[in-house]
Amino acid sequence: MLLLLFCANQSVAQNVKWNTYRGKNHVKKGDFSRAIYFFNRALKKDSTHYPANIGLGRVYLYNYQVFDSALFYVDRALRNSGKDSSSFDLYDFANANRYNNNPEVAIKYYKHFRENYIIKKGINNPELDSLIDQSIQFCNRSKVALVNQNTDISVDNMDFYINSRESEYTPVYIENDSSLMFNARYKDLKSEKQFADYQYMENVYYFDFEESAASTFDESLGQGSHHAVVGKNPGSDTIVLFYQNILWVGSTFQKRLTEPVPLPENLSDFHFQPHGVFSTKQDTFYFSAMKTEFDNLDIYYSVKNENGEWSEPAKVPGKINTNFREDSPFLADNGKTMYFSSEGHNSSGGYDVFKSELINGEWSEPERMPYPINSAGHDIYFTLDQEGEFGYISSNRLGGFGLMDIYNVSMIPQPTFDCPLFENPSLIAELDISGSIDTGSVALQYEWVFEDGEKLFGPTVSKDFKQAGNHYIYINIKDIEGGQVEEEEVVEELVIDSINWIGFRHNTNYIVGDTAHLDASVSYIEGVDLNHCYWMLGDSILSVNQFKYDYALTETGVFPVSIQIYGSDGETSFSYCQTDTLVVRELDTTAIDTNIFVDNNNSNNNNDNGTNINTTDADSILNNGEKIELDFEPIYFAFDKSNIDEQAVSKLNKLISYLNANPEARLIIEGHTDAMGSNDYNEGLAIRRIEATVEYLKGKGVNMKRVYKTIGKGETDPAAPNVKPDGSDNFNGRKLNRRVEFQVVK
Repeated sequence: MLLLLFCANQSVAQNVKWNTYRGKNHVKKGDFSRAIYFFNRALKKDSTHYPANIGLGRVYLYNYQVFDSALFYVDRALRNSGKDSSSFDLYDFANANRYNNNPEVAIKYYKHFRENYIIKKGINNPELDSLIDQSIQFCNRSKVALVNQNTDISVDNMDFYINSRESEYTPVYIENDSSLMFNARYKDLKSEKQFADYQYMENVYYFDFEESAASTFDESLGQGSHHAVVGKNPGSDTIVLFYQNILWVGSTFQKRLTEPVPLPENLSDFHFQPHGVFSTKQDTFYFSAMKTEFDNLDIYYSVKNENGEWSEPAKVPGKINTNFREDSPFLADNGKTMYFSSEGHNSSGGYDVFKSELINGEWSEPERMPYPINSAGHDIYFTLDQEGEFGYISSNRLGGFGLMDIYNVSMIPQPTFDCPLFENPSLIAELDISGSIDTGSVALQYEWVFEDGEKLFGPTVSKDFKQAGNHYIYINIKDIEGGQVEEEEVVEELVIDSINWIGFRHNTNYIVGDTAHLDASVSYIEGVDLNHCYWMLGDSILSVNQFKYDYALTETGVFPVSIQIYGSDGETSFSYCQTDTLVVRELDTTAIDTNIFVDNNNSNNNNDNGTNINTTDADSILNNGEKIELDFEPIYFAFDKSNIDEQAVSKLNKLISYLNANPEARLIIEGHTDAMGSNDYNEGLAIRRIEATVEYLKGKGVNMKRVYKTIGKGETDPAAPNVKPDGSDNFNGRKLNRRVEFQVVK
C-alpha cells in the first residue's frame, strides 16, 4: 500500500516537472500561448511548484504584460522558493509591483535586489545598476502622479471588441464611417509566418461602432510589407500611413484604404519615420523620425509655402526633443497645442504623454499629462476630437488584456452624483406695492402669484425664492366689496444675481406629454468657472453635458431631478450636486365626457388615445355643415389660470341658452394663451382652458355630441400683440390673448 502511494506521488512529481519543462521549452521558441498552457497544467497538479509559478509569472510580466496575473504568480513563486530560486526573482517582483501601481513596494524590492545581487556578489554591471536607479525614479514619479491624479479625466479599456492578448495600437477615428482604424500583428492567413520577434505581419484593422464589431485586416494592402495607419488629416479623408519605414498618404472609402502614395521626397528622407500629423490647415506637417540609425527618435516639422512646396524638415524649436525618444505627435484643432509621447522629460515609466503650447513660434516646456492618462506603463498615440473632450490612447497599463490595448479617453468629468449638496443661501426679498396703488378709495385685496405656485396676500409680503435669475411676479388686486378686479396682474420683474448659488430653474407641475425645461445656467459661484453639468432623473443618469436640457415627460409620478455641476477656480476642480422634484399628472378628465376631445365631424383621426386637440384652423376642417358667425364673446382667464370666473360664467350661460334654443347647432372651441412661457407649456395650458370650459358646459346639461371640434392653439394665434412696438410688455394685449373662443356649426 505504501509502495503504491509512493509511486503515485512520484508520478505526479514527474508530471509536474515534465509540463514545466515543456512550458520553458515553448518560451524559448516564442510560443507563449503554449507555454502558458503547460505551466498551468503543472500548477493544476501542484500549485506551489516554484519553477512553474515563476515561469508563468515572467510570461505574463514580460511577454504578455498582463500585470495583475504576473504579480499573482511571481508572488506565489517567492513564497514557495527553494534552492532553484534566483535573486532576479526580487527584480521580477519589484517590476510586477511597479506596473500594479504599488511604487513603495517596488522601491523596497529594487533595493533588496541590489543588496542581494549586485552588492553581495560584487557584480560589476553599471548598466543594470543604472536600470535599477531609473526604475526607482519611475516609482517616485508614479507616487506623485497617483496622489495628484485628475479625477475629472477617465480612461477606459475598449474591451474585447477591439483588444486581445496581442497588441492593438495607433487608434485613428474615421468620422464618415463611424469607425476606428487601428493596427495589430495578428495571424490573418494560415500560411503567414512569424518574424524574428515572434510576431506576424503588421496590418490595419477596423472597428465599426454601429455594428460593434472589428473587421479582419484590409486585404487591399496585401501582405508584402508592414502597413500601419498612424493619423488622419483634420477635415479631409486623407490618411497618414507607415509603410517601408517611412510615412505615406492615402484615403479611406467604405472602410478600405486606397493605394498609398509617398510624401514629397524631402519629407521622407529618413532612416525611420513612424508617425506624423498634419495641421488643420494642412500647411504644417509634424512627424517623429530618426535621420540615421544612430539617432534618437525626435519630432520634426515642415511648412508648406504659397507654391505648395514643403520646407526642409527641422527639429521642432523649443524643449520638446530630449536625449531620449519622442514619438506620436498629435496637433490639437487650434494648431497651437501639441501632444506627444516621450521617454524623457522625467516620465513616470517608459513613454508618457506630454503637452506643449506654441508661444511666439517656439514650443513651451512640456507638461506631463496627469494620471490616468499616464500610467506606470507605456502610454502613446494619444489623440483628441476637435472639441478636445474625447479621444483615444494606446497603453500596456494595468488592467489590459495583454501588451498594448486601446483605451477611450474622456477629458471632461463623468457624473457620479455622490458629490456634496451645495448649501444655497436664503434668497428672501421684501416686496411692497403699497406706494404704487391708491389704497384709500376702496377696500382692496392683494394677491401675489409666484412662478412656483405660491400665493401671498397683502400690500407688503416677504418671499423666499428658491433660485437666482429673473423672476416675474404677478399681482391680482380686487375690490373686496364690489367683487371687481381693479387691476389684474401688475407684472414686476425681480433679478437675483451675483450670488453663490447652485441649482436649476423649472416648473414644478406638469401634465403627461409636457416637456420639462431644466435650466442650470443660473448657477453661479464667484471666481469659479462652472464648465460641465450632468442631469439625473430618478436613478437614471442622462448622458448629456449641458446646462439647459429639455426632457419629455411620458409618465405620471413625482420624479427627483438632480444635477452635478463641475467647476474649477484655475487650481482646484470640484463638483456640487443639487436635487429638486417634478410632479407629473394626467390631464384631469374625470368630470368630462370622453367625447370632449374626439373629432365629432365624422373624420378618422387615428389617434391611439382617443384624444384630438387639433391645431388646424377651423375653416379647413369643415367637411359638412356651415360655420355661422355669431356674436359670442370669448371668455378670458387670469395669467397661467384655467378656472372659470364669474365673468366667464355669465358669458357661458348666454352660450348655453343659444344651444338649448338651437338643437342642431354644434360648437368649435378654441383655446389660447399669451406668449409668456414656453410653446409646449402654453399648448398644455390652452388644453386645460378648453377642459374647464367643457366641464362647465357638461355640468349644465350640454351633450358632448354638441362639441364639433376642440382646437388648442396655445400662443400661436394672438388676438392682440404680446409686446409693444418698443419691445416692452403689452399687459392689456396679453389679457386679450388668454381666452377661449366659440364658433357655431350647423
